Amino acid sequence: MKTLFTSPRLAAFRPSKWNEERKPLSQSSSFALRATEGTPSSSSPGLPVSPSPSLSSFNPALPEDGAVVMADVLRDQFNGLAGMIEAVPTISSAQVDGVSTLPPGDQATVSVQIVGDVLSLTFGIPQGYAGPQGPPFAQAIVDSVSTLAPGDPATVNVYFDGTYVHFSFGIPQGVAGGAGPQGEPGPPGEVTTAALNAGLAAVTDNSSANSNSVATLDTPFTDPDAEALRVAFNGLVTALRR
Repeated sequence: MKTLFTSPRLAAFRPSKWNEERKPLSQSSSFALRATEGTPSSSSPGLPVSPSPSLSSFNPALPEDGAVVMADVLRDQFNGLAGMIEAVPTISSAQVDGVSTLPPGDQATVSVQIVGDVLSLTFGIPQGYAGPQGPPFAQAIVDSVSTLAPGDPATVNVYFDGTYVHFSFGIPQGVAGGAGPQGEPGPPGEVTTAALNAGLAAVTDNSSANSNSVATLDTPFTDPDAEALRVAFNGLVTALRR
């Protein structure tokens, strides 16, 4: 960032110029500038002469009123002004250190300080007055509920249409859990394996007894259709026997 200001006249200022020229700026009776130290102006006899110490900074009290201004005094004043101008800090950046909320109606504030080459700002902003009561709404409506991926943050969107408050929710599903512990063996069923096998054997035996009591048709028929039916019947009876 550039310096706060740049004076083209400052760049052209030469503190030793008075010694080079050695000429008075004025020969008026109230002000005379001479390069020769300790010699009052011939056109202003009797006026006190300003002392000529080596000043290290600008002194607004010099030159004294009614004094003959000496070159070294004026030169020291110019050097003091030049030093003050050069001491103006160069700002390279700005930062906001803080923002505080003030009561409604208070004046906004800002404080500024320069630390090194950084311009630091602190703001105080008054909050607004409470607004009027909003219109009542009749009821809330849930427009949608969507399932989000595990780990996603839940979401909710709300808007008021003047009568109803509308909600849209996004709810993440849970992460799959690990396998649970082995459960305890359950109680036995109503029918054991042994009882089931016994029951099947009894049914088979009863079926065989029923089929074994049915006699086959051993006399062939002359009619072809009747003969085919006899052969099929005999095959079924034989298959049912055990």
